[in-house]
Amino acid sequence: MRKPVYFINKYHKSNYQRLLKINGPDKPEFNASAYILASIGIMQDTEGDIANVEKHFLHNHIDYEALLTTLGNNPSDRALIKLAANLFDSNNYANVSLTFAPMDDIYQAVAYQALLLQYPSFSKTWDSRYPYSHG
Repeated sequence: MRKPVYFINKYHKSNYQRLLKINGPDKPEFNASAYILASIGIMQDTEGDIANVEKHFLHNHIDYEALLTTLGNNPSDRALIKLAANLFDSNNYANVSLTFAPMDDIYQAVAYQALLLQYPSFSKTWDSRYPYSHG
C-alpha cells in the first residue's frame, strides 16, 4: 500500500500507524477509515481522541455508531466519522455537501487524501504532479 502523502502533524501519522496495527496493513478496506479517524481531535497538536477511536476500531469491524455517539459532538468530527464509515462500507450513507461543509481546509485535505487511499488511480501520478506534497 502506498502511504498517504499528507499528515496534519506527527500525531496524525502515529495515530494512523496505531490503527493499522490493530487490523494490519494487509486489510486495505480499513486504510482510508483509519487515516480519517486518526485525525480526529489532533488540531491542538496533541494525539487527539485516538484512545476513544481505538476502543471502537475493532479487529475486522469499526463501530461507527459508537464513534458518532462518543466523538460526534463537533460538526467536523461528525463529518469525518461519517466519511470514514462510508469509505469503509458504502451502505453507511454520507452526503458529500454535508460532509465537506463543516470541515476547514485542513480536514478537507484529510478527506481528499482518504479518497486517494481508497481510489488510488490518481495518486499513482501524484508525485509527478505535486512533488513537494510529502508529509
